[in-house]
Amino acid sequence: MALDIVATVPQIETPDGLRLGVRIGVASGLVVVGDIEGAPAGISTVAFGYVPNLAHRLQAIAVPNGIYVDENTYQTTAGAFEYADVGGKTLKGFSGPIHICRALKPIARQYRFAGELQSTPLVGRKSELQAVGTLWDAVRADGNGRIALISGEAGISKSRLLYEVGRSFPG
Repeated sequence: MALDIVATVPQIETPDGLRLGVRIGVASGLVVVGDIEGAPAGISTVAFGYVPNLAHRLQAIAVPNGIYVDENTYQTTAGAFEYADVGGKTLKGFSGPIHICRALKPIARQYRFAGELQSTPLVGRKSELQAVGTLWDAVRADGNGRIALISGEAGISKSRLLYEVGRSFPG
């Protein structure tokens, strides 16, 4: 989505004939989100802490129409996006240099979970993986094929489960 924003915003022209620009900062990690009592109208929930502050600082120093990411974001998404190394920068409010990369473009992948992505742990699917593992053990033992049906509502991670099955029980 950030790449789409960076591609689209510069196409917008102001009434003066100027082109708009955008700078995006992305940081990954734990965030504390809370309601602010007595906050101005329209602002009731705010993100606090290291990560939102870092994202703000990255956005502030990003080149026009650029997306700057922190090391955590880079490590998690390096298999999905091409990056340019910006190097270490000292940012206000942070004790040492922060390693920064600039997101350039997505890396074409045949399958959305493929690539050298550092995936989040698969949660709540242990029994499903074990069931497929049992079928796979039987196939290997007697050479006869088996069928497993994986079905459910959209968005419950069926594709991710299949990806993990392929990783857990190769060829």
